[in-house]
Amino acid sequence: MKVPLISVIIPVYNVEQYLHQCLESVIGQTYKNLEIILIDDGSTDNSPRICDDFAAKDKRIVVIHQHNAGLSSARNVGLDMMTGDYVSFVDSDDWIEKDMFATLLTVLEGEEDTEIVVCSYYWVRGERCMPVDNSGKKVIYTREDALKELFRDKIIRNYVCDKFYRRELFKDIRFPVGRFYEDIAVTYKIFDKINKLILVGIPKYYYRIHEDSIVAKENPMKGYHFFLGMYEQACFGIRENLFAKGYSTIVKTGIHLINHIIALDYSCDVAEVLKNTLLILHKYDTYGVRELGFGVCFRRYLIYHFFTPYCWCYKQYRKMFKRRGRG
Repeated sequence: MKVPLISVIIPVYNVEQYLHQCLESVIGQTYKNLEIILIDDGSTDNSPRICDDFAAKDKRIVVIHQHNAGLSSARNVGLDMMTGDYVSFVDSDDWIEKDMFATLLTVLEGEEDTEIVVCSYYWVRGERCMPVDNSGKKVIYTREDALKELFRDKIIRNYVCDKFYRRELFKDIRFPVGRFYEDIAVTYKIFDKINKLILVGIPKYYYRIHEDSIVAKENPMKGYHFFLGMYEQACFGIRENLFAKGYSTIVKTGIHLINHIIALDYSCDVAEVLKNTLLILHKYDTYGVRELGFGVCFRRYLIYHFFTPYCWCYKQYRKMFKRRGRG
């Protein structure tokens, strides 16, 4: 009987302080039939050497060195190269439990017509490590129910690294190069192709949170790409009659982005993001208080008709909030 091959795709960029722990957790898996693809995305620290050292010790590891092209490009290189029956992604500053792949493979192959298994995970911030769900429960979702849960983004999140996939799902899907929050732009497209998804309340993945990587506060394009991903996903859900309040998500996320943007120093990127965000918001001007609520509609009205004083007031509010926080 053929032993399934699992392809593990790990983009690497300037993570020398975390890379050993990540790679040790992968090569130490209890399930041994792995194809481990490391894509060094133009690292300028010792990450390339660490990758090569691990490859010299473990024949399952393949290393690709490329000029810096971003996370999406690195993942796409891995997808183009993989030969496994299944595929999983691990970020190079995170790590996984030693039985993650054995557990998820067993769950997937134990339920007919299942293409994805989603595990729970830990949030790791400094020395703190908190499980998101440690219930041990197993829930089976149809395509429609999985998409609805994804749109809620509460139980099933827009992450690719806590999931275990049949390789066929990526046959014609790649990550958008040049985009931040690329997971949001891709996950719903993958879910659209499945028959079943299984969620298991067993944490097997460790997400490391860096204070400087939660949000790049001074980069307006990051916020815009998050909004754009949510907009595309919501539009898909609306078309498929699976996300009845998708318009509400679009408007609320757009207003949140504008609030973030106006707190930044003016730049060409800020102006472009504001322009494009407002163009999208205007598509939903027919939705009012009944659909969106008074608070959202009131803020939208102020942004549309009193933008300059709205900006000033919001900046003053932010300053006051920061002062109270320091106090």
